[in-house]
This record gives sequence, structure tokens and C-alpha cells, in this order.
Amino acid sequence: MNIPFLLQDNVLTVVVKGHSFQLPVNNKIFKTVKDALVANDEALVFRLLDEEEKSRYFKAVEANKEEKIKTFVSKETTSDKPKVRYEDGQLFYGDELLHHVIAEKIRAYALLELPFDSLIKFIENLMDNPSKNAV
Repeated sequence: MNIPFLLQDNVLTVVVKGHSFQLPVNNKIFKTVKDALVANDEALVFRLLDEEEKSRYFKAVEANKEEKIKTFVSKETTSDKPKVRYEDGQLFYGDELLHHVIAEKIRAYALLELPFDSLIKFIENLMDNPSKNAV
């Protein structure tokens, strides 16, 4: 039995193993999927399209996470609180780039929409430490 598909407006729609997938013809895996369709290799078509769909999903989730962190950090850092900002996937305290564990903790708090005042206080204490090895 042939794998059902439809090409419309430069988008290939394929139904395989009870799942419907859409793939633009300019996608990097289009030729491989087309060749697998011609060969009627249902397992390969499913694997290729399933992996592509998961990849797009995870990229969207990551983009959403970044936006959520940025939005929450800007909301949490009002004029009465020390300025923490999120730019290009990095956290800053004033002009100081935050590294390692503290940055990951703030990201985790922001994703869960938890206030991170205690982490800010910790950063303030680090910045007040006269030893440059502390920061």
C-alpha cells in the first residue's frame, strides 16, 4: 500500500502510522522524505518526519523559555529593586555578567515565575566582597 500524501502550496502533507505531518518543500530533509515516499519506506518516512517535528517543537519550547525568562526578569526588576537584566540569553547584574550556578538559579526561578529577591541579595553580598575571587 502506498503512503498517502498531498502536495499543496509548496507544503507536503503525509499521513503515516496514523499521524499527519507537514513539511515545506524548502526544508532540508524534503528530498530524503520524497525519496523514501517514492520507495514506499513507511518506517523511514515516519522516522524522518517525527524527528523533524520534535526538533521544531523543542526549538519552539526553547524560544518560549527564553522569552518567558526575559519577561519575568524585567517584571521582577522594578525601580525599587537592583537591576538584573536578561539579554541575548545572558543575565547581568548592572553591567556585570552573571555566570554559573547563580545565573542558572535565576533562570530556573524565572521559568517557574518565582521571585528571586534572595538570589539578588546573594549577588549584592558577592559584589560587596572586596576579594575579586568571590565574584
